[in-house]
Parts: sequence; C-alpha cells; structure tokens
Amino acid sequence: MLQLESRDAGTPCAPRVLVWPSCWYPHRGAPLNGLFVRRQTLAIAAFCPTAVLFVTHDPALKKKREIVFALEDDVPTVRAYFRPARPSPWRPLLHALRFMAAAMAGRRALPAPFQDPDLVHVQVTPPLGLILSLKWFWRRQTVVFSEHWTKYLQQPDHENPIRRWFIRRFCARCRAVTTVSAMLAEGMRRHGLRASDWRVIGNVIDTELFSPETRAALRKTISILHISFQKETKNLAGIVRAMGILCRRRSDIQLRVIGRGPTRTECENLARSLGLLDRAVFFEEPLPEREIAAVMRRCDILVVFSHVETFSCVAAEALACGLAVISTPTAVAEYLPEGSGVLVPFSDEEALAAAMEKMADRMPEFDRAPGPRLVRERFSPQVIGGQFCGLFREVLAGNKP
Repeated sequence: MLQLESRDAGTPCAPRVLVWPSCWYPHRGAPLNGLFVRRQTLAIAAFCPTAVLFVTHDPALKKKREIVFALEDDVPTVRAYFRPARPSPWRPLLHALRFMAAAMAGRRALPAPFQDPDLVHVQVTPPLGLILSLKWFWRRQTVVFSEHWTKYLQQPDHENPIRRWFIRRFCARCRAVTTVSAMLAEGMRRHGLRASDWRVIGNVIDTELFSPETRAALRKTISILHISFQKETKNLAGIVRAMGILCRRRSDIQLRVIGRGPTRTECENLARSLGLLDRAVFFEEPLPEREIAAVMRRCDILVVFSHVETFSCVAAEALACGLAVISTPTAVAEYLPEGSGVLVPFSDEEALAAAMEKMADRMPEFDRAPGPRLVRERFSPQVIGGQFCGLFREVLAGNKP
C-alpha cells in the first residue's frame, strides 16, 4: 500500500483519504458485512494514503464505547463501538449523540495525518450521527459520497421527514456523489437527492481470484449457479419454478444454490414439492470468496433473477470466471458483454426457463473470453482505485482559489 508522502517535496502528493463507511464494513458482529466497501477501500489505498473510521453500535457492550485500532493490509483502521440507547421517544437523538461521541474518540485513535485528512469518503447513506459529526467536527474537510443501496431503486417510502431533510442537505453539500451504476444514480435523483457532480464508479472485482479456468472442460451436465443472500428481492423461488419448467423437457441441467437468508427454507420446500430437491436443485451453505471462485470455475451459467440490483458483484465475478450470465434488466445490463449472456423480463419464469435452455445449448461453442476481459478493463482494483484517486484530485483541485 502507498505510504504517506512528504508534503515539502514540491511535487503533487496523493490526497490523504479517510474512508468512513456508514453501516457496511466488516466488524466483530458481522465479519462478512460490506466486503465490497472494503475492496473499494483497498483499491483506493493503492493510490492514496488511506485510513478507515467505522462507527457502529454493539448491544453486547458493557461500557459506553470501545475503540479498536488495527493495521489491515497496511491500512490504519479504527472501529469505534458504542452502546445503543434504550428504547424511548428520545432514542434517535441519544443514538446520534452516542455515535458522535464514539466518532470523536475514534478520530483521536487515528494516526495524526488522518485526524485532519484532505478528504472524507463516506460510503452508503449516512445516519444522523455521521452527518452531524461531519457538520460540526469535520466541517472544513471535502466530502465525497459513494452509494450502493438498493433502497433508491424502489419507490420512496415514508421515511422520517427530518432524516430525509438531513440526507438531502448532506448530499447537496458533497463535492461529488458516486454510484456503482447509472441506474442507481437515476434512482437517487427520483428520491429527490441532488449533487453538483455525479459519477459512476463500479464495484471492485478481484480479477486475480476470480479468473477463468486455464482449460475449460466440456461437462455432460450443465451446471447453473445462483449465489445470494436469499430474500424476496432475489426471487429465488422464481428460479426454482423455472427449473421445474425446464426439467420437464430435459435432465442434463442442474442448479446449485449457495447462500442463506429468510426465503431459504421456503425455496427448499418448493424444490421438494416439485420433485427437484437434491435431484436437479441443490442447496449449499455460504462459502468464503476463494471457494466461491473455485465453484464458479466448475459451473457454466450464473442466474440473477432479482427485482432490483444496484450492481451485482456476483454477476461481475461470474463474468470474470468466464461464465455466461442470465439476468433481469437490472444494473447488470450496463456491463453485460454481448454474447456473454442474456436479459430476461422481471418475474417471467417461462422466459427464464427458455433462456437457461438456450444458453445450455450454446455451451459447447460458448466464448468465455469477453467476460474476463471486460471485468479486467472496467472493475479491477487498479482501474477502480485509479478512478477514485483521479476524482479525489479533481475535487480537491477545485477547492483551490
């Protein structure tokens, strides 16, 4: 990782960046939480001196707060835990105040150069405590805001009007707002968010880990893969029903489902009722990234049948491994190479079954090269880190008189 540079050398220095994830970042209560934010952070750290401040509540905490410092992949990382307030009408305000106190304690634990960084990079729509901390204690710092949240692809809900007002003010104050897809940027504008500078910078894909087989072997059985946190928006039940349609016509296609979530049991029962469970549809537990990459290399097609996706890291990872991708017209459509997959209408299970069958028939002559090439060119750590560093330099240069 890049070390801190002398500011007296007379040559331009890379900006000191404090990454501040608002809610998604790996921590002791959820070690897999927000891995995509961490990958973006490490990509930035290859170009700019970078530190991380992550503030979150911990219901198991006995004392008011706890500050944990670690050097992770050469990136100074402070996790500031605080005890949440008890339920009461004043809880939102007390929660915000405790967040701010933990943030200030966390700031003091950062290395000195990052206590007054050149730029604060906020990841994901911030809570009130983070917004107030920036306003009162980091008010001189330039702020860039990056969003990943599917909330903005759905209809505006009945959010607290005070919180909505603060978020809109925060967004307007940022020097730039980045989103992982153009679709997400448009969704944010529909929710009434405004910014002086919108940019699309995708998620980071580890192109060394997610890479194709050296020699792709032809398989007698076509292996279709689905990986997700299984909730309603992922529409796993629709994939299982589409497999039921497909299995009436042929028996050489299998579906592997990896992951857990609130709809897992329901979908297992559905597969059992259709006579597919452990015959054509196989459910597996979540796996570490390295094992996911190995599984992808042994499969042929990835299916994403979601109602909403802001980017879909799993689709880009599958492309990087040389798989074909079948997806609904979510943000995947913004980068799916021609010939490397197909888009199907939302919730159209007949169309999904037909697409899976057509793609299975294409497997003997399927060209696996375009997917890995596109992902290397658009989403590798070097590309994404360079884009962020270029943006940071640009907005900081705009601050100069």
